Amino acid sequence: MTSRDKKRAWFFQANPDKYDIHKALSNSRYNVMTWEVTRYFKQNDEGSFIKKGDSVFIWVSGNKPGIYAIAEVIEDPSVRAEFPDDEGWFIRPKKNARRALLEIKEKKYISRKELQGRGVTQPPISEFYQAINFEINQETWEIIKDILEN
Repeated sequence: MTSRDKKRAWFFQANPDKYDIHKALSNSRYNVMTWEVTRYFKQNDEGSFIKKGDSVFIWVSGNKPGIYAIAEVIEDPSVRAEFPDDEGWFIRPKKNARRALLEIKEKKYISRKELQGRGVTQPPISEFYQAINFEINQETWEIIKDILEN
């Protein structure tokens, strides 16, 4: 299996000061969105990069941090304008940026407190980070799957 074939899981962090993620997720017809990719858009030394088919957990920082939605990458990251439906959600929009196209599969809240209580310590759960994209390690992936199944 090549690194291109391996499915990965990612935290994509939303900052409510820059993007109104709560308003976007509360819109029932809004299930496809773009998401800026600032890291992992090309293969690194470990073979990690964001690609079509990968799982994404939308992490929201702020007053009530946690996972708010589960998504799938449906188009690899590329330089593109905001998806038409994204207009209005961005507080400080960028015309063109490297973005992946995501499809929201499920809206589910898992709090930072619950994840930390289960032993998750990786970014962005351990504290606030400025980055947008974080690869989920195997230990964290197993804990999230257990939470989702129970």
